[in-house]
Amino acid sequence: MICPYAVNRKVVTQTRMTYDENGQQTSWMEAQQNTAEFVECQKENCGAFHDGKCCYGGSCNN
Repeated sequence: MICPYAVNRKVVTQTRMTYDENGQQTSWMEAQQNTAEFVECQKENCGAFHDGKCCYGGSCNN
């Protein structure tokens, strides 16, 4: 089972600036890549797992 709440996230930001012959900045650009990978359910190692099921978000009535 894939956990819908826990993800491994990776954000890569690349910034590019260009300058003229006087050293003055003439342009600026930023690109960002943001990826998320869901993880397998950790079951008993998760604080929201009770009585054999996921109770994250209050889905279980204890």
